Amino acid sequence: MIQFHQDLFSSLYREALKGSCLFRKYAAAIVKNGTVYGIGHAQTANDTPCVVCNRMDKILKYGKISEFFEDCPVVHAEVSAILNVNDRTNLKGSDLYLLGIAVKDGSIYEEAFPCPNCYHVIQYSGIQSINIFQSDMTVLRTEVSL
Repeated sequence: MIQFHQDLFSSLYREALKGSCLFRKYAAAIVKNGTVYGIGHAQTANDTPCVVCNRMDKILKYGKISEFFEDCPVVHAEVSAILNVNDRTNLKGSDLYLLGIAVKDGSIYEEAFPCPNCYHVIQYSGIQSINIFQSDMTVLRTEVSL
């Protein structure tokens, strides 16, 4: 399992760097019985830089970050990974793995967690757990409540 987590961490790290968000990079994978069925990153429709993030200097200056995230046009990594699963029957009972990277310094978001909208999609999909990667490649597992 340790080697699997290391390989998945590396894959998600590379995937996250493809993200359109200029503020933070996320990637997610759908895994069932040791097989990755879907992987995705946070992205805009054409993978162009996010217009909300282009205003990040103003966001940070005025400190109203939450107002801008409501306008965020990015499809979150969790939903992207779910959409990339070819056979939907592989979603039920699967595990979602999530990795977040801070653009500013490349650090891992150890307290990352799906937003409420993503969490509802995860519940609806039948995913059984959310596994958040830590900087040491271990995961924090949370069971999905119905």
